[in-house]
Amino acid sequence: MIQKILDGDLKQSSSPPKCGPKSYKNSPQFNRTKRRRVGAKAGSSTTQVSGTSKAGVRSAARKANTKPRSKKSRSKNVHISLEEEIEALGDLSAYKTASNLLGQEGKEGATYNVNSSLTGKCYAMKTFRTTKSGAKIAKEAQFQMDAASLNVSPRVLAHSGSGKNKYILMDKLEYRLTDLARSKEQNMALTRAQQEGVIDCAEKLDSLGILHNDGNALNLMVDEDGKVFYIDFGFSKRIDKKLLKKYGPNVNGCLTISMLVRSLRHHGISAPLLKAYVDSCKAAAKS
Repeated sequence: MIQKILDGDLKQSSSPPKCGPKSYKNSPQFNRTKRRRVGAKAGSSTTQVSGTSKAGVRSAARKANTKPRSKKSRSKNVHISLEEEIEALGDLSAYKTASNLLGQEGKEGATYNVNSSLTGKCYAMKTFRTTKSGAKIAKEAQFQMDAASLNVSPRVLAHSGSGKNKYILMDKLEYRLTDLARSKEQNMALTRAQQEGVIDCAEKLDSLGILHNDGNALNLMVDEDGKVFYIDFGFSKRIDKKLLKKYGPNVNGCLTISMLVRSLRHHGISAPLLKAYVDSCKAAAKS
């Protein structure tokens, strides 16, 4: 060893040698090391007694840093009644502007977009000329409410047959079925699901005893999920025994959808399943 040191292979360390407890039990370095170990054990035992693990500390820290929900975020979950929503809309006649017009103005009146500042929802307000009978408006609204109970038509929020602003306020649907049929994806044809939706609505109306009686293709609307709805119950009437005797149980199939097939053909839209359904309904009525 001495020879290696002299040859320069081993060099003396500038720091003192590390001393193990067996060789240097009485050295100051060993005593300092012993005191550190004892302190570490004491700290470890204290942590275990407190029952707080590292995971518990992290969890507690997260809870401490969690901010309470603000009143504003809680207010979004507050239920708003139908009466409060309608009241918040204010004077409905104020929405009768050109910028709110939905589609073209018809003989009966026009339909306008009504936007709620309270909930952000949009509604459709179908208006009528001032000479329209209040009784007829109430009858149309009732037919639509009955149909809405089976998810055939949009929900009616309110209606009025008196005053200068006569209207039916309802949920707004975004798409006309004819517009979807004209899209590049559908290529001037109704999908099978859309045709089945039209038939399903007709059969539900039959079960309610309501004849829609207006097979204008523009009276078919679609929601965001692709569900088909009927609108405009202005020509609707109750299905009586005379109609049942003549057309059987599928009165809307023989009449409303029959008119609808002709209207779709006028728009250049193909709907073979609807045509087959009408033929089967009429054949059953004759038998």
